[in-house]
Amino acid sequence: MPEVFAVVNEAISRREGAWRFFDSTIKIKDQQLQAIHELALSVSQSVDYQNAVSEFAPIDSYCWESFNNYMVPVLVRQGLESWEQTLVGAVLYVNQRSQSEYGAEIHLPACFYQTLRIHDREREFVFEVTDEQILAGLLMYQGNVVEMNAGEGKTIAAAFPIVFHAAQGKTVHVITANDYLAGRDAEWLAPVFESLGLSVSAVMEVMGESERRIAYEKSIVYGALREFGFDFMRDNLKLSSAEVVQRGLDVAVIDEVDHALIDEANIPLVIAGGAGEIPKIPAKLRTTVEHLVELQRSTVSALE
Repeated sequence: MPEVFAVVNEAISRREGAWRFFDSTIKIKDQQLQAIHELALSVSQSVDYQNAVSEFAPIDSYCWESFNNYMVPVLVRQGLESWEQTLVGAVLYVNQRSQSEYGAEIHLPACFYQTLRIHDREREFVFEVTDEQILAGLLMYQGNVVEMNAGEGKTIAAAFPIVFHAAQGKTVHVITANDYLAGRDAEWLAPVFESLGLSVSAVMEVMGESERRIAYEKSIVYGALREFGFDFMRDNLKLSSAEVVQRGLDVAVIDEVDHALIDEANIPLVIAGGAGEIPKIPAKLRTTVEHLVELQRSTVSALE
């Protein structure tokens, strides 16, 4: 368990902290780090860089080591210092990979995170998980109800038991108060989960059956309690296992447990509507059963 929690802690600090360095919508306060992006833009437009890129084999642009081997000579000729080469190289690499991949699929070497941490004097790209969040995550994994004040980061705390269960191959349903929170939290933590090889989705009220089935195929599924409840009830009305939408009911992590298990518990889930084609099935079954009974009767009569 300590190893898993340590990996999750590092993934959160990297994806929610250091990776903000690549977010073009963020205005970087530190002029030295802002200059890195300007240097990367300048290098990317140089003939030297374009020539190096043209020599890439497909695997070279996807592997940091191969990419870096091409880039180091280019960056050295630009007169960059060692730490600048690391950060500029990372920006160029992410930009290159982002043309065909989602950011969570891109992994950077430890030297990038170490270099950024050293030169991030304003601590703009630091995201530190608190001891309280780690302890809360441990208690949740043990099946306890944890009370946290607003702003203490229960969403981050929940990431620890979520990953621990999902990494064991279990389907994890994260129950939220409403669709908005389900979508928000799934989107927020998706880079963390996906960087660890775990898939994530959110089930929304507006989704159709096929969309829900796809969403439930993910390792981690966010959704409101009513959505999970109604999908469970509808699945139990299905006549074939191929028609059900939920993949498994292994683990549930509940946000706002008092709302879900007390307030929502007072509101019954009722599926209303016509039975559709279902009445035809019992009729067919009755015919089949009657036929089997008649065969049995005939067999017994022949033995007498």
